[in-house]
Formats: sequence, C-alpha cells, structure tokens
Amino acid sequence: MPNCTTNGGYVAWINQPQTTECSVVETLLRAGAVMYARTTQPQAVMHLETETNIYGRTVNPWNLDLTPGGSSGGESALVAMRGSVLVSRVD
Repeated sequence: MPNCTTNGGYVAWINQPQTTECSVVETLLRAGAVMYARTTQPQAVMHLETETNIYGRTVNPWNLDLTPGGSSGGESALVAMRGSVLVSRVD
C-alpha cells in the first residue's frame, strides 16, 4: 500500500507516512516482481511465535489451537492453506 507503513516490524510505525520501500522490495519490483500479499511477522522479526500487537496471534489453519511459530509463521500459514506461491506438498 503506497505511502502507508503496514508492516509490524515496529508497531510505532503503523499508519505513518512512508517515503521509500526497503531496498529488497525495490530490487524485486525493478526485476518485475508482483507483490500480492504481506504476511504477519513478530515485531522486529525476533520472537518464537508469530504474534503482533496489530493482528494478534497467527494460527495454524488446520488446527486453530496451534500456532505455526517463528518469524515466518504468517507465510507458513499461507502455504498450509495453499494461498502462497510456494508449494505445499500434501500426501
């Protein structure tokens, strides 16, 4: 979302005007990447669970009593519900 910080990297930055993208995002966009989703992550990406003051706890889509955990919990939940460009193999 242009001109609006929506990432939970630092909660204090939410809804603050954003003048630039981070260098990784800028590089990906210049290479032709299409951003279609932003998953949640713990503040500063330094927590054993994916929980934020903004969105709450990320839960496992197959068992809402469990959390996918870790800094990539939002992406792993997206993979589990087959909403990611990454492949989830289900036997």
